[in-house]
Amino acid sequence: MRAAELGLRMPVSRGAVKRLPGFARASSSSSSVSSGKTMAEGERLVVAEVATLIKYHEETKHSFRNYARGPHGLDWANQPNPFRRYEGARVVKLEHVPEVPPQSGDLLWPVIFQDWVTPKPLDKSSLSQLLYDSLALSAWKVAGRSTWSLRVNPSSGNLHPTEGYVISDAIEGVSAVPKEHALEIRAEISVELWNRLSSGLPPGSLLFGFSSIIWRESWKYGERAFRYCNHDVGHAIGAVAIAAASLGWNTYMLDGYSDHELGSLFALPHVRYRLQSVWDINHFSVATGCKE
Repeated sequence: MRAAELGLRMPVSRGAVKRLPGFARASSSSSSVSSGKTMAEGERLVVAEVATLIKYHEETKHSFRNYARGPHGLDWANQPNPFRRYEGARVVKLEHVPEVPPQSGDLLWPVIFQDWVTPKPLDKSSLSQLLYDSLALSAWKVAGRSTWSLRVNPSSGNLHPTEGYVISDAIEGVSAVPKEHALEIRAEISVELWNRLSSGLPPGSLLFGFSSIIWRESWKYGERAFRYCNHDVGHAIGAVAIAAASLGWNTYMLDGYSDHELGSLFALPHVRYRLQSVWDINHFSVATGCKE
């Protein structure tokens, strides 16, 4: 695939998120043909969706005179659970990265953005490091009888609507469990299916996805929740990009897939997605942002 070939030859700035438009266009084109929609119908649909977004923006934005509409209080009896779990799924504990004092030979912060970092192999240890440095819990807070957690990736109101998912050849189908720093295996896919999913990508590819549970935000922010979910997905994408850079991996955006394709890929029906990817010469991962 042309986009993948370009990526293998292209020097990049570590930690930045790039797009692979050729890959996205190829997928988008195939999905539009399979759906049977004509170009004119597709254009009308885009115009209608843009109009809906503009209307939403106008109705939910703050002004110099007033705040936007929102809940008048918090319903503590119905506070959303910040941790999603899949009942019956097998849980694989990840490695906890030890806290070690910095040494003279350690990787300096500017280096990951200015120079090549020797890529680490994709294994349980490097995947543990990736999730530990991007989406794991960073602290527990206590005030009186209340306890709550903080995470590495920032979130509006500390509500954390963002969920992470991983699909790879090495670890065949997992989603992250940040509370226990573990992987929750939702499905095991065949070699044939993985070869189809990774066709055109560099060997050792890793797919990384995000979904957003809007209820966690709307509980506090009401109809503005959609804004904050997009905001938080951006934080999560940035966190994964920087964590990947420290492993010698790069990040790329693939944003041309249909809702149906991505819903099927991550077994999340009735959602809308945005797509990112993380990869180096040996490892390629795709990160998605979606709304549930």
